[in-house]
Amino acid sequence: MKEVEEIKKIRRLSYVIILTILSYYIFLTSYPKDNLLGKQIYKYFYSINFEPYFKLCLKQKYLELLIDRQCSGREKSIKINNVVIYPELGIFSSLSNESNELQKFNSDPKNRYEYKYDDNQFEAHDKAIKITEIFMWVIFLLSLLVIWLTRDLSIYGITLINKVGKLISKGWKKI
Repeated sequence: MKEVEEIKKIRRLSYVIILTILSYYIFLTSYPKDNLLGKQIYKYFYSINFEPYFKLCLKQKYLELLIDRQCSGREKSIKINNVVIYPELGIFSSLSNESNELQKFNSDPKNRYEYKYDDNQFEAHDKAIKITEIFMWVIFLLSLLVIWLTRDLSIYGITLINKVGKLISKGWKKI
């Protein structure tokens, strides 16, 4: 009877060790963007943090006068001649009214400033990577908890496999 208890302990320990190594490999060994789960988490947090905007910049010929600040602001929309322009992906059709108004404003020699498209893709990338790494660690720790709480399933799983094996062998012998 003591041997049976020792075998159960070895099975539990093997279950915990194997699944812990597997969990570590799945969640933590690769760069967060490279594994399947990490890639999806990264994309989600990147899309939340990514933000295109317009900034108001001095035109090139006025830069000599002001060295300190060349551009200012992060405008999520601009209004030029009663046309509201949103910086969606920075791609504007040359046929669109918004694009024409923006080009007119930027090329007008009376204006000292021009609007330029910009985004925070590097900041969004850094934030998404940090959040993804933290998220992956949390998932790993939760998986350790699940592994520990289900360690007795290893005994039931082996018992179930043995019973199924015996049933198959009995059925095979009858055939």
